[in-house]
Amino acid sequence: MKAQRQHIPNRGIGYGILRYLSGNPEIVTALEALPSPEVSFNYLGQYDRLLPQSDTFRLAKESRGAERSLRGTRTQAIAIEAIVLDGQLHVRWTYSENLHRRSTIETLAENFIATLKELIAQCLAPGDSYTPADFPLASLTPQQLASLNQTFAPLADIYCLSPLQQGLLFHSRYAPESRLYCQQKVFTLQGTLDKTAFKQAWHAVVNRHHSLKAAFVWENLDEPLQVIRETVDIPFEEQDWQNLSLEEQELKLHDYLKADLERGFSLSEAPLMRMALLAIASDRYQFVWSHHHLLLDGWCNSPLLDEVFKLHQAYRRDRALSLPDPVPYRHYLAWLQQQDRTKAKAFWQQTLSGIDAPTRWGIEQDSFGEARNPVCQQLSLAPETATALRSLARTHGLTLNILIQGALALLLSRYSGREDILFGATVSGRPAELPGVESAIGVFINTLPVRVRIPGDISLLSWLKQLQQQQTQRWDYQYNSLSEIQGWSDIPRHLPLFEIFIAFENYPIETSLLSGNCGLKILNVRSFSRTNYPFSVTVELTPDLSIAITYEPQKYEAIAIERILEQFQALLEVFPASMKVLLSQIDLIERTEIQELVDSFNVDLE
Repeated sequence: MKAQRQHIPNRGIGYGILRYLSGNPEIVTALEALPSPEVSFNYLGQYDRLLPQSDTFRLAKESRGAERSLRGTRTQAIAIEAIVLDGQLHVRWTYSENLHRRSTIETLAENFIATLKELIAQCLAPGDSYTPADFPLASLTPQQLASLNQTFAPLADIYCLSPLQQGLLFHSRYAPESRLYCQQKVFTLQGTLDKTAFKQAWHAVVNRHHSLKAAFVWENLDEPLQVIRETVDIPFEEQDWQNLSLEEQELKLHDYLKADLERGFSLSEAPLMRMALLAIASDRYQFVWSHHHLLLDGWCNSPLLDEVFKLHQAYRRDRALSLPDPVPYRHYLAWLQQQDRTKAKAFWQQTLSGIDAPTRWGIEQDSFGEARNPVCQQLSLAPETATALRSLARTHGLTLNILIQGALALLLSRYSGREDILFGATVSGRPAELPGVESAIGVFINTLPVRVRIPGDISLLSWLKQLQQQQTQRWDYQYNSLSEIQGWSDIPRHLPLFEIFIAFENYPIETSLLSGNCGLKILNVRSFSRTNYPFSVTVELTPDLSIAITYEPQKYEAIAIERILEQFQALLEVFPASMKVLLSQIDLIERTEIQELVDSFNVDLE
């Protein structure tokens, strides 16, 4: 019954509006023709809570007399009214002696009270108080819920997966030995660190955010679900490396991370997270935080660390600290279920119409033999280049993300020989209309296909503005899963939607975490992760802008990746002086040719 009520839109107010206020004779006639219920039930609530405690006024216990004329005709044969007064439930039964005997109504009322007591006892019984209606974001039968409760009790919540979580779970299950999306972050910490307080702080922070306590289940279910436990214990390891040289510490850290990655995570056992505190000096530590991407995205790092550092300082000083209530991740999942899939389907069908295969570089090798671990090459732009790009973006109302994607699109177009290309990109996924979403913890980002056309007869600036406008249009449809989007495209299921992927990581760290205001400060951050894409570009918004390409070595040669990186860098260096240049005039160049190219364009820098 609770589940049925929850599925009635707006608590049923629409029925009365349609029947009595619509003014449409056909609707009124149709609703009047429906069978009329024989029994009405009206729960009036806890009235003693509505009035403040007062010696002057209080609810009268005397009968208030008949509310309707005894000559009137009631719609229902039996009317039941319930109200709570002074902590007691009062139930009144109204009936017609022309239709029912008093003894019949008394027996019915006694059975009602007996059944109500049974329900109360069942709800108070440990372990058996949940019904599927308690978890409206999960499609569960009573039997499925009982099984989950038996395995994961005590439960805090159960809900569906976000679009990206669905993809992450699929790839993690499809190739478990590859350790895809097992993320490792290494923070170099300096300051006064109380190990006991630090562990307590992490325990408190993890257990106050439901998304960090999730276990993922799929067997014997219609769809995968995440089950949230009431509390979890975080595996926390401590080692002392202070007697090792710097070189030995780095080698030991490399071996530790390798072994840690091999451990992976059992997706159905919470928490999908573990930590290690490695002392490398009297006031310096390497803190290794390993977790699965299913739990959170990069935007969550800074607010979580901010909470941990503040709690660590409070516990170290034996002080109480009250943090704001976290924004539940389930609010975002509920918002997702309210989105219009019909409009999204029309948008993506139009956007991807005519593309029947993923875009490739054209330098791929046939990958025979045993798969090898991904390899990463990276570079940082010169400080003056990063400054020029930021200035360029501000001047023309563009984002750095669009400049980077534009450079990638030009490179991919020239290599593939296509003027209509497709690659993947991450989006923040945090809807502005959801209150407090910027501080919520969970997986909000999503990966979407980006289709780019490269006409030769348009200037670089006009083209970049078009890319930004297209990006803005995608914002309204950034909540669909890649599997769903591919089903709306012309690309067959046996092919990937795209093979080339770019992530623009703009995850600022709180100033307090870098300055040591809480007694600890972060000196350095390194992160490691594997995706299912053979070629991925990661751009980090460091002061100098760093670009990393992670690739499958059996598919791409190292020298080819090195050349792409150099050309990527060269394009970005020439962008500020090339806004009026036609796309057809921009060629792939080496860095030594930049100045010569700029001079030949004779661009008016003003």
